[in-house]
Order: sequence, then C-alpha cells, then structure tokens
Amino acid sequence: MAKSKMRARWQLAASALALSIGASLGLASPASALVPNDTVGAGGGVDVDNEWAGVAQMWNRRLNANGGVSNFVCTAQLINPRTVILAQHCTAGVTDERYTPGDGSHMGFSFNPLDSLTGFDLWRRNFVPGGPIQNPFTGTWRSNAAIGFYNALQVNSVFNVTEPFPGGDIMTATLDIPVIGLPTYGMLFSPLSGPTHAAVVGHGATGDGTNGPFIGLDFKRRAGENMIDGLFSQNDYVAGVFNVPGAAFTDLNNNPTVESAQLLYHIDMDRENRNANDCVRGEFFGTGNGNDIVCNTGPFGGFQPVTWDGTSGILTGDHIDWFPGDALPNEASTAGGDSGSALFADQIYERPLVTGVLSGGWVSGFFDPAGGYGSESYYNPLFLFRDWLVANNPYVYAESRGGNGNWSDPRHWEQTMDPNYFYIDQHGRVQNGLPRAGEPGYFADAPKWGTVFDQEIPTDVEGDTGPNELTPQAAAAPTAAGELHQVNFVGEYRDAADETEGPALGEQGRRDRGVTAGVGSPTGPGSRLFVPNNSFGAFGTWDGDEDGIARFFDITLDRGGTTRVDMNVEIDKLSITGNGARLDVLAGRQLNTLIALEQHRGAANVDGALNAREYMLWGGFLTGRGAITTQTLFNVNGVLSAGGLDSVGTMTINGDYVQTTFGDMVVNVRRQGGVITNDFLMVNGGASLAGDVYVAPVNSQSRARFGDIYTVLHGTTVVGNFDDVELIGAGHSLFAESVVRAGGNVDVVVQARRLGHHFAGTTFQSLGQALDTLRWGGNFTNFQGLFDVVDSASLPAFDGMMFRLTPANAFETVPLAVRYSQGFTQGLDMRTAELRAGVRGLSDQSVARGMSIVGAGATGADGFTPGAGRAPTNERLGFFITGQGNFTSVGDEAYEGDRYNPTHMTAFSTSDMTAGVDYRVNEHMAVGVATTLSRYLTRDTETGVTPMDHTGYGAMLYGTAWDDAWNLDAYVGVARHEYEMARVPGQDWRNDIDAAPGAVQSLAGVRAGYSFEPISGLRIGPTVGLAYSSLELDGYREFGAEDFALEVAGRTVDSLTAETALQFNYMPVNEAGRAPFAAYGRVGYVTELGDDVDFVSAHFIGAPDVGFGVSQMLDREWIAASTGFSYKMNENFQAFLQASTDSGRGELSNTAVQAGFTFDF
Repeated sequence: MAKSKMRARWQLAASALALSIGASLGLASPASALVPNDTVGAGGGVDVDNEWAGVAQMWNRRLNANGGVSNFVCTAQLINPRTVILAQHCTAGVTDERYTPGDGSHMGFSFNPLDSLTGFDLWRRNFVPGGPIQNPFTGTWRSNAAIGFYNALQVNSVFNVTEPFPGGDIMTATLDIPVIGLPTYGMLFSPLSGPTHAAVVGHGATGDGTNGPFIGLDFKRRAGENMIDGLFSQNDYVAGVFNVPGAAFTDLNNNPTVESAQLLYHIDMDRENRNANDCVRGEFFGTGNGNDIVCNTGPFGGFQPVTWDGTSGILTGDHIDWFPGDALPNEASTAGGDSGSALFADQIYERPLVTGVLSGGWVSGFFDPAGGYGSESYYNPLFLFRDWLVANNPYVYAESRGGNGNWSDPRHWEQTMDPNYFYIDQHGRVQNGLPRAGEPGYFADAPKWGTVFDQEIPTDVEGDTGPNELTPQAAAAPTAAGELHQVNFVGEYRDAADETEGPALGEQGRRDRGVTAGVGSPTGPGSRLFVPNNSFGAFGTWDGDEDGIARFFDITLDRGGTTRVDMNVEIDKLSITGNGARLDVLAGRQLNTLIALEQHRGAANVDGALNAREYMLWGGFLTGRGAITTQTLFNVNGVLSAGGLDSVGTMTINGDYVQTTFGDMVVNVRRQGGVITNDFLMVNGGASLAGDVYVAPVNSQSRARFGDIYTVLHGTTVVGNFDDVELIGAGHSLFAESVVRAGGNVDVVVQARRLGHHFAGTTFQSLGQALDTLRWGGNFTNFQGLFDVVDSASLPAFDGMMFRLTPANAFETVPLAVRYSQGFTQGLDMRTAELRAGVRGLSDQSVARGMSIVGAGATGADGFTPGAGRAPTNERLGFFITGQGNFTSVGDEAYEGDRYNPTHMTAFSTSDMTAGVDYRVNEHMAVGVATTLSRYLTRDTETGVTPMDHTGYGAMLYGTAWDDAWNLDAYVGVARHEYEMARVPGQDWRNDIDAAPGAVQSLAGVRAGYSFEPISGLRIGPTVGLAYSSLELDGYREFGAEDFALEVAGRTVDSLTAETALQFNYMPVNEAGRAPFAAYGRVGYVTELGDDVDFVSAHFIGAPDVGFGVSQMLDREWIAASTGFSYKMNENFQAFLQASTDSGRGELSNTAVQAGFTFDF
C-alpha cells in the first residue's frame, strides 16, 4: 500500500502504525495506553477493572493465495450491540465481501481485557479446547458469548480497499449475535475546534516511553490519556515540520495524492520530564533558511538527519514536542495492534465519544527515536464520513408511528435517532442527533487547526509552492537511503499451527463500492416504508449478497395504538414505553427479541410465541394465552395476568419467573354451572415470588366464595411466596392466603373472618355469631345466597349490610304506632280545647289542626268561632271530625346512610281521620268517645316496591273539665295496627322479602293545665301530663328470598311518659272586637319512664336453631313543641300555618309543618 516520491538524498519515511485505542477511559485510578510513559512503567496501564469493557481486540484470519492463513490483530470498539468500528486497513488487504461464511477469511473480536488469545484459539477450533483448527472454507465460525468472543457476520468499509492508505480508513464489522451487557460508545459527527483531552485504549504492542513498544503483544487491554492536538492533513504535518508551505505527497506521476490531503486528528507523546528548551528551530545544516530543528539530547532517530526538499533538516530526540503542550500524568502512545482504536473525547460530555479511529503513525526513526516519546499518531475523523456511517449502520433504532397497525405494514414504522449519534451545537454543547450542515466529505479542506512545533496550521504552512528538488548539503547527510514512504503497521500474530504466509487472497478482487455503496432501507433517522425484521436471513445467517447490508432492529413502542404481530419476526430488542402503546402477538405468530424485551408502560398481550433472552416488566400490563420463552421474566413493577385482564386463560413461561415486592399478578376467576376456572401461570423453571396477587371475578357470579381454592401458578421450584392476596369484589368478611404446595403448585385459598369477633360489643354481635354458626356449622352451602351478600360487602358498607339482614323494618312498626297515638291524642287536644272555648254542636277541623286551640277562650260574641259551626248556646251534644293528608316526593333514598328511615323514602303518603261525639255535662265538664283511622304508605317510584304500608284504627273514651284558670283532660283507648312490609337484604330493591305482622296498642293519659291572662287577649300557663302506651307486636314469618327470610318473635314495647309544658294562645281585642290575627304555641319537656330499648329476636327460616337478636335504643328525654298562626280575611275565609315536632327522640322523632285555609259556605 506504499505511496512514494523521491525527494532528495535525505529521506523521510512515514509509517502508519497499526495502533489501537479503546473505548472510554475512567482515570480515577492510574492507567496508561499500550505504550505508557516511564512513570507508569513498562507494560503498565492494564485495564484490570474492565473499565473499557466495550473495547475489543480484533483477530483477522486472512486466507492467503497459497492456501495459507495469516493472523492479524487490531482494536475495535462497540458503537451498538451489533457493531464495532475500527480501521479498514485491519482487513490486511482483503475486500469486504470475503468476510462471509464459507469464503475463507474470518474476523472475530475478544472483549477479554486480560487474555484475548485464549478466546481466539477457541474460536478457530470451534470452541473445542485442544481440538483441530477449523477449515477456513467449511468450518463453523460463530460467536461464543460465554467467553466474550464474537464472530463477524459482515464487514463494510468506506472504500473497500480501493483508496490508498490512510484515505477513508474506516470500517464497521457486524457481529452474528448481539453483545449483551457491555457498554457502547457514542460517535461525534462534529469536528473538534481546538485541543481536547482524550482517552486512548488499545490491545496493541506495549513497552514504555523511552524504549517504545519493545515488549510487543501480550493480548491485554491498556488505557491512558493524551491530548488531541490538531486537525490537519499529512501534507500539513510535513509542511509544518520542515516549514515548507504547500508541501504535498505525490504519486508516481508526480500528482498530489488525495489521501495525503485528507483531514486527520493528531496526537503526540510528550516526555513527562521533558526539557522544554532542548529542541529548537534555527540554522544548523547550512541550508540558509533557518528552518532546521535540532535537539541537544539523544537518542536520535535512526534515519536522521532527514530533509523534505533540501531547504531544511531535522535531528530530534525524545525531548521533542511536535504539538505544543506538556505531558499528562498518564500520557500514552500507540503501537502495532492499536489500529482501529478510538480517539475518545472523554471530557466534553457525560460519557466518552469516538471522534476518530486510529490509522497509524510515522515510522520510528524519522520523527522520533523509538516509537515512544516524540512519536505521533493520526486518526480518521468520523465527521468526514458521517453520511456513510449513518446509511450503512447495520443497527436500526425504530418506533411505531402510532395508531393501530400490523407489524408487516411498512407504513407503521419510522427510523428514530440513534442514541449514539452526537454533534456539537452552535453554543458548544454536545447533543444527541446529527448536525444540520451537510457532511464535509473525504475531500474537505476545512476546518483545520493546530500547531506543528512552531508552525500554526493552516496559516503558517499553506501555500501553492510545490515540492522542489533538494540541493544536497554535506552538513546534513541522510542517514538512510531509499524511497520516501508510509507503511501500515498492523499487529501480526504467527502460529506454527497455521499455514505459511502469502499474499492476501482477494487483492485482485477489489471492487469499488464508493462512499454511498451498500446503502439500504432504512438509511437513517426519519426513514420510513420498511418492516423491522433482522435481515440476515430468516433466523439464519447473512445470505452473502455482497451489496446487501445486514440490518438489526431495536424497536420502541411509545405512541398510542396497538401493534399486531401478524408475521414471524426477529429483532434484537423491543421496548414498550408509552402508556397508550400496546403489543399484540397474535396466535400462531412468533416474535423473537434476542437481547431483551423491556416493558416500562403500556400493555403486551401474547397469544402466540414470544422468545426473549430476558423480559423486564418494569411496568404496564402483560397478558395472553401464549408462551414466553426467556431466561427470566422479571416482574419488577408491572401487572401480569394470564389470559386477559377480564378473561380466563393459561400463560406459559419457558424459563424462570421472578416477581418482586412491587410486582403484581392478576388472576381472573370464572364460576359457571358450579365449575370454577381461573388464570394459571405455568412456569417451566423456577419461580421466585413476592409482591401481591389480585383475584378478580370476570362477572358478579364469579366473586370469591368462602372455601374456594384457585391454583394460580406452578413452578419447577418455588422460592418465597406472594406478600398479600387481594380479593377483588369480595367483602370485608373474606380474605385469602397464598399457599405453596410441595409439588410446586401455588394455591390461593379463600377464608373468612369471624363476624362475631368483628362485631363484639356492638348491636350486630348476635347476628355475627349466628352467621359464624351457619358458615362453620355445616349450613354454608344451604345459605349460599345469604353469604354472597355478606361476603361482598366492603368495609365502609359492612354495617349497612348487616343492618339489612336484620328485621330492620320491625323497628319501624313502633314509630308508626307512636305516630298513630300522637295523631289520635292531638285530635282530642283540639276537641277539648274547642269545648273549653265554648264550641257547641258540629265542628269540622279537617285540615285546620290547632285552629280551635288558637281560638281557645273566645266567647263567640262576634258571631265567629274559628273552625266551628254555629249552634245554639244551649246545645249539649257535639260532633267533631279532624283530619290531615299529604303526598310527598322527597327525591331521596329509603336508607339514610346505612339506616332505614321511612321519612326519607323516595315517595310517601299519609292520612289521618279522627271523628268523635261528646256530651257537655255542664258548663265546666264534657265527656266523649272518638275513633281514629290512620294510613301510612311508602313507595319507591322507580321500582314500585312498597317497603311499608301501615293501617291503624281504634277507639277512645275521653273527658275534660275546666274553670276560668285550670283544666284537666283524660283519655283511655285501644287500637289495632296492621303492617305490610318489604325488607331488602341487598342493595337491589327488586329482591325484597315480604311480611304482614300486626299489633294491639293500649292507650291512656291525663293532662292538667293552668292559665292566666297577663294582657288582654293573651292566655299563658303551664301543663303537666302522663301518657301510657303498651304496644303488643305479633310474631311473623317473612316470605320470599328464602336464604334471607326470617321468623321474627312477638314482643311488647311499653311507654310511660311524663310531660311538663308551657303553652299560650293569643287573640288580641280592639275597639271593633276580636282582631283577625291569632297565634298559639306550646313547648314541653318529656321524660320516658317505660322501656328504653326495643329488642327484636329472630332466626333464619332455614335454621330455626340458630337465633339472634337486634336492639334499638329508645330515647329517654326529648322536647315536644308545636305552634300555629291564623288570619281571618273575612267572615267566611281564614288561612293558617302550623308546625309540630318531637325533637331529640331519635328514631321516634316526628316533625310536621302544615298550611291551609277554611271557607264557610
């Protein structure tokens, strides 16, 4: 690959060293490159901590024309899991297409930092220790990830051997399997603009700064540091060294060569204790130009002194500093075997970036003494060949474009930005992406920067002057004769087991692919209309099409929509990252992801086959009835549900399953015809369990029941257990435990809490104990419907559910009887007030309750007695009728919270009618008899259910006596109450239980009052009274909803109340007589002396021997108050408003407000 031109009797030989620099360098601890400085020491700087794990030693087994094999080494670095980048000349003259299976030449890469030779030997023996070396044509050349050795499937270079060295000396190699777990390095596609710190890493020959690479290859990785000192061409370098503006290498026809004008990055190795004044430029060889460079301290280069065109000469030692700047602590140089290594800019970004790959250096003896101190190395910049690298990158990052679509639809996909593409923006910041400006290209002449010794590039050495013949000067005689040339120094390894070396096979088979050769679809970020599927054949190897670029895919599903896998697919990696993204592997289809499937969000459903080396369920949902083959499925923080989220099925994992503390499993359960089926996870491997499992019914009939056992998982071995089991849709009474069986099954066992313990000390303790007896006493199956309600109630609703199981409406019979007695006695109150007021004859008070009380004490002198008919003053026989009625739609429910309250029904109606006849014994006493009929009806207007229908009727004897200031009233009576009730044990009113109990009530009471008139028209005074009621309630049997139906025992509730009250009536008098306005008020304090609790005993009809009781406390004290107002418009029309209440009486409280009018015809 020589390029040469005789210049003069002094010769300058430039040799491209086969150099190797590694990936990124962490300099936390001392490290040095392949040729470290003397301080680090000979052979030092080994990467023992594997900090540069993504840097490999390349092994090239070249098939020679004579059938022999030569072995060469270089250095390469990962730029993605499938691709390494290195120098093209590492092929040792073999064209790209020869590195294919069965074509003779082979390339492999070892990532072992301490011994790459063993991996190489095993690779060439097909990984059989001590076995025969494979035939180059018929052998099986493959990777072995277990020892970190990877086989090249395909190589691609910019010019494919057609361009002389070092022009476009860049190559990528595609590996036949992905590299997993090793770092990859970013590529910088913008030129550096000034000196930049760099890490250099390589597998090449080693030694020290003084002696150069005298130790040679030892197959270890070393790391060090240096400074990127310039961006310029080889022509610029020699122009600066010899101060010959416009100096250029030429070909045999004396034409300037393109490759020598290509921009390159440059570094040199500075001596750590260098004498800065040891080397100077001046007049030393008598050329008369003052451009010579001479150092005072040897050793000197073996070929020196040397000149370019006779106008200047150099004699340099190891104190020479070609590119200004002092040595770094871990300064290192490059040597044979380092070719292809990266020049890492390691301090401009958060991780190292590849700026270029090592092509070579100048032959020792021309510009430096021994290949150590004073040596220089040059690198092919990536930014010149950005478009080629992007278009030919075999690793494609792509994503779905959103929406629902099939995997096989090319319109569904778009190539995204490679995470290892970087550029420098206008503000000097490193960004992921590609520069907006076009690629400079191979022929770019800018940008240039740097200084060669004392000459600034480009300003000092640029010019149009071509090379001139040198006039020999005796003082500067050449130390070596021959051709001015550059030589590739690729590390070579000789082994007697291989055949003899010969010229490379394929030298005559070169083909020019050009800079854009091998471009396929997808060709870079934004590309569309392709189908992601690893393209080296259907689950095989590259088909050998020399123009085809193997493609491997890393797919991300981030946008919303479902991607259906409708074809067999193999990719390297799949990530699901979007909340709305969903993957659906259809039944009968197979998806292979060779590195891993990482799911962070979204959903994946596998009804077909999914093969992933590793499945990381970081989040989101995983469902399906298919099979997942993987080393391990890690459920870190996701939800796994065999079948579907709302259906039952079996999922198979061929591999291990690990569920962490934050991982969840959902098990769907279906109950049909008495048969239970549930989700099942079959793990053909070990299962390590933690986290929670949720048992979810697919419908209301499938909710968990006491005693259910669900086998949810089977593993070859099971370690740990689920942390908790949650029963979805089940009530507070049920819980479940996960039980690991000896055979590898994991069962969820549904159990129940003791309700008697749960409700200890509460009104429901007795019912809870009865339910416990039914559940564990052999009656659970017979009362399945009952327990379905009990075991479905949540904790907040649990008390309400228990209340509905009791004969709750039995308690409502008492307030309705109290209401009946209140209505009866209030009617009598109104009548006795009328009698005291002098009303005689017929009284019609139908709606005007309290009107006569308001008018109590009126003389009737004005011809008006409110609410009463006109009768002769001597009439002794009287009649009265009082009544009220209403219909109310209150828009509420029958239950106030969890308590039944008939006054909060959706709709209710009431009516009361009291009629009586009495006899005025004298002007201060009257006696009578009355009867009352009361109706109360509640109704749900939506369902038509009538929870309560009450009818009360009875008779009563009464009497009253009075004088001007005091009065005494008394009564005694009996009543019958008939009820029709509908009890609702669940939340649904349509599933009600009916009953028709009855009751007999005995009533008696006495009241005394005193009043006086402090001002005209106002009478006020106290009253005291006793009221007695004995309510004997019949036992009854409910019918309907057999599991819930109760038989309720009869009971008696006795009440004796003492009341102290203050009442007034006001009817002002003016000159015309009585004023049209009247008012009445009464407030009393009532004390209960009778029963303080209403206790109801019952049992479920199907279990007569399991009884329970519930009770309701009766208030002992309360306030009874009433008030009324009336206004007389004229002789025939009068309006009124009145209200009454029992405040603080709890369940027996009753409040009424009425308005009305009377009109006399």
